[in-house]
Amino acid sequence: MSAVSAAQRATPSRKRAPCLSEDTRIVLLQKGAKGVAKRRGISMRTLIRDLKDGGESAASLTARIRRDEILALLHTEVPLCEVARRVGLSGTQALTRFCRRLLGDTPGRLRRESFREN
Repeated sequence: MSAVSAAQRATPSRKRAPCLSEDTRIVLLQKGAKGVAKRRGISMRTLIRDLKDGGESAASLTARIRRDEILALLHTEVPLCEVARRVGLSGTQALTRFCRRLLGDTPGRLRRESFREN
């Protein structure tokens, strides 16, 4: 039998944050973490704490989801201004800055490379 301390028994174990549903991903991109907290009926602080317990911050989660959505949309013929709008960026300049910073290239070049690969 293993010895479990009183502190371990009293502290509920928290698991990694569950995968987000598609509609929660959309709310996160469009309305940010406050929108997700409101949708789930929890405080912003609780959402931040839950994300932290899962090893992630609201900013890193948003960036990761945004990156995944951008990469998926760049494999389509959706105009770049619409890509930016769908992922919650203010326009094509913000999309370009985001792509350069996180993906290392412009959205136009990333799109051309994705079509070249297919």
